[in-house]
Amino acid sequence: MTVNLDVVFDETTIIPKDPEQQRIWLNKFYEDTSNALANKKDLYFKMNLTSTATDIPQMPTFGSFIIMVSGLADTFPAYSAALSKSTSTGAGSVSVLDSQIGTGTWAGVDIVVNAATSFQIAHNGAATLNGDFIIRILGTRAK
Repeated sequence: MTVNLDVVFDETTIIPKDPEQQRIWLNKFYEDTSNALANKKDLYFKMNLTSTATDIPQMPTFGSFIIMVSGLADTFPAYSAALSKSTSTGAGSVSVLDSQIGTGTWAGVDIVVNAATSFQIAHNGAATLNGDFIIRILGTRAK
């Protein structure tokens, strides 16, 4: 089987000339491409948030991340931020990308994320207020 490789690749890409090696190379190329496009480990999960800062589960202790948070109910606050930490033992930074406070029971309540020693999340409402949120993390590291 001869594969037509008239596709333009980067000049550093080495494509084997032997048909059997081409088949192996294309299988590996396909596998690498599909893994890159359809990450097998989606980092989103449900978490109950309170006014007490809690470590974000499944979150590495350093790296760069985008976090997106939205409540399971219509009136809950929504939040997205860029998180960066260059060391697991030092403080990091949190840059809010967008945030919308809640309404109804959650009126005036916002999500708060900090990166003091680990990545932690809470809300700034009353201590008796809690609810389930969906958290999605895109990042440079996997735990």
